[in-house]
Amino acid sequence: MIAPGQSEHRSRGVATDAVRRLASGKQSIRLTWILRRLFRRNFDPRAIARGEVEEWKKANTVLSPWVDWTDWDRAIAALPTRRFHPPIVGLHVDTEGYLWVADRITLSHGDWSVFSEEGRWLGTVRLPVGLISWIGEDLIIGIRLDFDLGYEAMEGYRLHRSAGTTRAENLR
Repeated sequence: MIAPGQSEHRSRGVATDAVRRLASGKQSIRLTWILRRLFRRNFDPRAIARGEVEEWKKANTVLSPWVDWTDWDRAIAALPTRRFHPPIVGLHVDTEGYLWVADRITLSHGDWSVFSEEGRWLGTVRLPVGLISWIGEDLIIGIRLDFDLGYEAMEGYRLHRSAGTTRAENLR
């Protein structure tokens, strides 16, 4: 049993205290998080363009011709219309502890804001792939979707980190 206030796990400046207790004969766990770092950034809402959803659906139909969009269309129609894209599309932490925040991901590229371990914004990197599989010290592995041939291909990009900046170039 872990006593209250006793640390069970510490990871990169974020401490969690776990307290186990018996409640009604069942074991339960209560986690308490201590905020160590807060990331802030400015964001101007990006409107969803007319026809953008249909273009996305059309592109995905090429890769997945067996998908029946009827249920999807019905579910989307029942929801309130969304006017703007979300400010954060995805998150990724690389092997060096840097936080990559996806500002925009399209079928052809991705725009990522990169933050240091201390939460300092280092810049924005545009990758010619929308999906990232892995980010190492000097290499990014991305997934390119080829709509003409209908397959996914892994691509590598050399990652340059210097003087607080980050940029990527294709390995080809």
